[in-house]
Amino acid sequence: FTSTPVVILSDKSSPTAIYSTANYFNGIVPFSVHYPLNSPLEKANYRRKSWKVRDVSGNGGKQTFSPSKLPVRRKSESQVLSGLNWGAKLSLSRATLELPPKSVSGIATMKDVEEVSAALRKFVVGQLVSNGIGFLVTDYTRNELLGISIGLFYNLGLITSESLLQKIFHFVLIMSENYSIVPYHSFSHAVDVTFMTYLMLTELKAAERFSISKNEAFAVLVASLGHDVLHPGTNNQFQMNTKATVAINFSNQSVLENQSIEFLLKTLESLNLVEKYLESINATRSSTQRHPSISTRPSNQLPSEKKKHITNIIQSTILHTDMAFHFQLLDELKSYGSSISSHDSLKKEIPKNTLLSFILHGADISNGVRPLHICIYWSSLITREFINQNQMELALNLDPSFAINQDPGPKQDLQIAQLGLDFNEIIAKPYFTALGKLLGTDTFEEHIAKNGEYWKNE
Repeated sequence: FTSTPVVILSDKSSPTAIYSTANYFNGIVPFSVHYPLNSPLEKANYRRKSWKVRDVSGNGGKQTFSPSKLPVRRKSESQVLSGLNWGAKLSLSRATLELPPKSVSGIATMKDVEEVSAALRKFVVGQLVSNGIGFLVTDYTRNELLGISIGLFYNLGLITSESLLQKIFHFVLIMSENYSIVPYHSFSHAVDVTFMTYLMLTELKAAERFSISKNEAFAVLVASLGHDVLHPGTNNQFQMNTKATVAINFSNQSVLENQSIEFLLKTLESLNLVEKYLESINATRSSTQRHPSISTRPSNQLPSEKKKHITNIIQSTILHTDMAFHFQLLDELKSYGSSISSHDSLKKEIPKNTLLSFILHGADISNGVRPLHICIYWSSLITREFINQNQMELALNLDPSFAINQDPGPKQDLQIAQLGLDFNEIIAKPYFTALGKLLGTDTFEEHIAKNGEYWKNE
């Protein structure tokens, strides 16, 4: 799916990057266009870098600009995230990551592997990430993000053998290499969503409150990391309007979500990962669990039934990241939240697929309930994708999908602020008010209010 590069972006200070946005066009390869935005990006101390753009599709070339980027920030971190300093069966002081075979990864070097290993070890003892809901991907290198991704599984007690550690490493690598190089729906977004899922399970105590099992935690972390894999940076409607192959293959139903599910399940099968995980967990069932909130309740399910349960969760949770299901999820979330507030025992009656869909969808749209600088950062990236899609649609004589002026200026600034405000008030605020009620936390409220005020003032 991702074998057709569209444009090459390069400058003197960074390696050439391939930006493939037209993976599913029927022979039509429009330009990838990036416009720097004057506001609110400048207010977030973004810096601009111009790029030379060369079209390699044979349709001619066009000059443009790259996205703005936040400067990478380094900081000393000593505070440990709550609940993560528990003992584990597998000792990382003795376990080592190995260079994966070329069939898994053609780009990893031993230096990469050593850096991922170091990041993993630092993460699990609280020396790499300490800022919880303030987690920002630009604080970390790619290899550190890989190490953090593995560490999320480790900290939940889901990695109990060296062979499983290697499998998880290979899985994370495959996911990282199959996310497109697009502004928003990238591997960085996947790590951010997985981290927020993890945070809700642990720090916000969803796993403890709702007796989420290890298998269920494994399933939702896998789903989080792979929920947007192969995403081309344009939305479902665009795939349908252009009669893209992926839209035809999935009958115009949750097109990109079904594509991600298909690729993810094929990857799990190729690695035999679910079976290896179940085998490893079963062998260490009586050992001390890594995280106290994850349930290790006995299960009478056969291995095939456990695998089916894990697969069903992966499919259901990713499918419900489709924004077409947002208001349906919100109605269900409000209903369960109201019931739980008056009858605590009802929390056990929420189907796990539904509960974990609430959590993953929340993690996926959590930008609006994060600290302001993080909200602005992710908002700028999704806005950039909107502008890119508008430009493609205009090139194809289609009506632009998003109400954003193509040229930077006061009008575009106002439209961007309106999009931010609408997202905050219509999408984020109602959903996270209900989710906070379900989880019994007020963590989201402060940032929802502050971010809403920011967009109003803009």
